[in-house]
Order: sequence, then structure tokens, then C-alpha cells
Amino acid sequence: MRLLLGVKSCQRDLEKGCHETIRRTWGRDVHDADLCFFIGRGTPTKSDEVSIDAPDDYDSLPQKTREILRWSLGRGYEFTFLCDTDTFLIPRTLMSCGFESYDVAGKFCTGHPVGGLPFDYKDERGEYRGVYSWPSGGRGYFVSAKAARVIVDTEPHVWAEDMYVGQVIGPWVQGGVLKAVNLENFVGRISWHYPRSHFVVDYLAGWMKVMQGLHGATK
Repeated sequence: MRLLLGVKSCQRDLEKGCHETIRRTWGRDVHDADLCFFIGRGTPTKSDEVSIDAPDDYDSLPQKTREILRWSLGRGYEFTFLCDTDTFLIPRTLMSCGFESYDVAGKFCTGHPVGGLPFDYKDERGEYRGVYSWPSGGRGYFVSAKAARVIVDTEPHVWAEDMYVGQVIGPWVQGGVLKAVNLENFVGRISWHYPRSHFVVDYLAGWMKVMQGLHGATK
């Protein structure tokens, strides 16, 4: 099985050193998968960095996600795990979580059942009618090649990349064509998202290193 760990990044994060921070922490523990950092129309500096045909700003993350999956499909990956530059992972546990039995797997973050009926939702950007649950992009989620083809064929229509993915796959999951799962014990055992609102240690200066010291396999 070919698995891509695709980190959604940007030229700014590359220049800040986010890629190198990941390489030196949880990235060192990635085995039996490929780790790549994706930037939008930027300038890669290392072989594991990929420039894709998408804008590089925050609001263009849905387009970036679509292009990452297009890139992954074009290279024959059977699964893609998408996460952010401020996601911390335990790769050995991630690889054994059972994701390969599903088309989409991760922490679904709305509180509504995966594959359940559509619901109304409101956030700081507006109100949305008849939406489906979606997996958290900050904590990361798996997408099979089958699901990736559906996503790549659908133009983004909402601002948040994980919400976009949820809306695309929702009808297919509800109809039984795709299988999705809310992974148990995913958060706090496999994946963490940098808690910007209350964590006092700067991301690059300490958080990833603290997490690696607590949970990493590499000594």
C-alpha cells in the first residue's frame, strides 16, 4: 500500500522553518510512507517540497487540498493523509489505526454522525444550510484514492478546506458509495493540533520539540 503524508503548507511557512521543524521531530519517525510539503506556486528548496498549481493564501486552502489530491492520484498513491504545518503526529500509531478500511478517516468535528442527515451550521463566515459532517483538517485525515477522485472532480464552494471535503463526500457516504469513520482515540493519542489560543510556548521555539520529547519514537 502506498501512503502519502501531505502537509498543507505555504511559502511563508517554508521560510519560517516549519518544514525543518517537522523533519526534526515527528517527520523523523515516518516509515513506510512518503512525507511531502505542499506550497502553492512557490519555490521548493528540498526534494520533499512540492509546488502545486494553487494560490498560496489561507482562503485558497480548498483549492490547495484539491491539487494535493490530484498530485497524489497522479503518482499512484492509494491513500493520502492531509494535515497542517502545526499538526503533531505519532506516525507509528497513525499507520496502525485501521484507516485502510475506509475512504475517509479522522476526527469528525461537528458532533453530528458521520454519514448522517444534513444539518444547518453557522460560523464566523456565515450560515450554511444542509451541510454534512467533516474531518478536522488541523488534526489531519485520510483520503482513499476512490474518495480523492470524487474530491478532485468537484470545484471548491466553501471557504474551509476540511468543510469542503466533507460536503463533497457527504452524499456519497450517506448513499453508501464511500465509507467514512470518526476514528476513536485519534485526538491525544495519534494527532494534536497546536493550541494557539492558550499555549504559551512558541510553535517553532518549543511546542513541536516538547511534543516529540513526550511522544516521539526517535531518541
